[in-house]
Amino acid sequence: MLAGILLLSGTAFGTVIRRASLTEYVAQSTVIVHAVVLKTTPVFPERGMPHTIVELAVLDWVKSDPEGRLSGTTLQVLVPGASDGITTSTVAESPAFAEADEVVLFLYRHPERGHLLINGLSQGTYRVFRQGTAPVLITGLHAEKDESIEAFKSRVRKLATETR
Repeated sequence: MLAGILLLSGTAFGTVIRRASLTEYVAQSTVIVHAVVLKTTPVFPERGMPHTIVELAVLDWVKSDPEGRLSGTTLQVLVPGASDGITTSTVAESPAFAEADEVVLFLYRHPERGHLLINGLSQGTYRVFRQGTAPVLITGLHAEKDESIEAFKSRVRKLATETR
């Protein structure tokens, strides 16, 4: 009977992302940027997964593209899931962004389509917090408690040098 109930209940979908070390995230990322979100654009294609295009103003290339194809002051990143105020499509572990968010993102290039994606979704997203004259802090999976943005970027740069 339990098997019959399970068959009638439908299919469940989920997102499972293996928790990797900071060293692994650095090694697997094409680029790592410290950036500010300029705008977000939800996309609801007729076919395929809804997604959001996040346009970023790059403040610092923490790890630059080894092939030199990515440079400049702006980037676009594709994030699974979208919301336009009427329709919302969510993907577990997918971060949401708003204009003026300051972030550090671990990015990789999709091997077939070429667009940039966040390595590990929310695990590869670090939020930067500024409050008056207090030190600028960062939060995220591998950020240490009360770690400054500069200390975090220094650790990541060191790992990037070691993993090349």
